Amino acid sequence: SVIQVIRKNPGTLATIFLGALLLSVPKILPVLYSISDRLPNLDYFEMSPSLLVRALFDPTVSLFDFAYHPNGQPHWRLHEFGCYLSWLAVAIIVFSTIKTRGFFRKIVYLGAVSLFWFWVGSGLFPALNPWRLVEKLPLLSNAHVQSRVFVIGFLFFTLILTLALDSFAHKRAVFALLALALVTEAFWVRNRPMFEPPPAIEPLPSYRLIQRTRIDR
Repeated sequence: SVIQVIRKNPGTLATIFLGALLLSVPKILPVLYSISDRLPNLDYFEMSPSLLVRALFDPTVSLFDFAYHPNGQPHWRLHEFGCYLSWLAVAIIVFSTIKTRGFFRKIVYLGAVSLFWFWVGSGLFPALNPWRLVEKLPLLSNAHVQSRVFVIGFLFFTLILTLALDSFAHKRAVFALLALALVTEAFWVRNRPMFEPPPAIEPLPSYRLIQRTRIDR
């Protein structure tokens, strides 16, 4: 499993992490400089349970759909909160958990991490949600729109799905059919919004896009 590989090769994992960090330095340093003197952006948003279900499991969410603020005003668009997981993928995972001995123990840690990040991104239970702390930390205080961390939960969910598909590897026809169905579904869901006419968005003057707010002003 992934956990066993990490335990057996901690040095390799550390080397990969260090290499990734060094490769990202040209991007990280300018970003740190840009946001180092900004005022904190406290933009906490709690998704309703119905919106969370739509964000994760509704394949028909479009560019015209909003996440609405409690005051009734449109708050976020699809690209900020949409993270389709697939009912088919969930069914495959559930089936493997029920039918494959030891599968639950194999994915329990990955599942816990995935659920954690989906919880953080949803903003549910604000009194306990770690995002309340994150948005007040130096450098991270401008990382508004917490639903963007859905992508971390999605990556762990994808790892669980690959392990679930692996339990069908001995049945090649079933494995191929499920893989084809998932790829087809993903291609349709991810690309369908691109064929919709773009929503009208008020253009911003270019200077406002690079304007910085200094703490000492």
